[in-house]
Amino acid sequence: MITDLNVNYAIDEERIFAVGFSNGGSLVLSLGCELRETITAVVAVGARLRNRHVATCQTTDVQPVSAMFVNGTADRFVSWEGTRESTRRWADLLHCELVAVIDTLPDIADDGTRVWRERYDHCPGTSEAVLYGIEGAGHTWPNGGYQPRMYFGRTTRDFDSGVAISNFLRRASKGEDEV
Repeated sequence: MITDLNVNYAIDEERIFAVGFSNGGSLVLSLGCELRETITAVVAVGARLRNRHVATCQTTDVQPVSAMFVNGTADRFVSWEGTRESTRRWADLLHCELVAVIDTLPDIADDGTRVWRERYDHCPGTSEAVLYGIEGAGHTWPNGGYQPRMYFGRTTRDFDSGVAISNFLRRASKGEDEV
């Protein structure tokens, strides 16, 4: 598919990203492991790295793929601790320093959630592993559309995931600081 896109649309091969939510998030993590020669960065929202993909990710002779994880602590479908461990495991695969730098984002909405970022630094080149944790949020896309709260849980309005994802992907492709 990527080859076809490149033939028909002349895509920038240095900026091939995959972003997914829930099962789609697990899929993009799989792509990040299996297509490391092609994919620049992945973003998984409401997802974690599956054990069956870990062995594929452990090769060290290929350019590292940056990864951003986003998950709520009250997600009924994807274990918060599983996502946190996935981020740490990805940082380890990237050979980052395994002590996360944690900063809390401003609480700008009265929505019962609170957002923080866990960033693993000192990775090779411009690669990085980062986790946005959302206290009190469920299996939802941050700042996304309506989903039945009784089934999916709270959606945070404290965090514009589109901006954060865009900044992350920009850094992954160019090594630039946030804008």
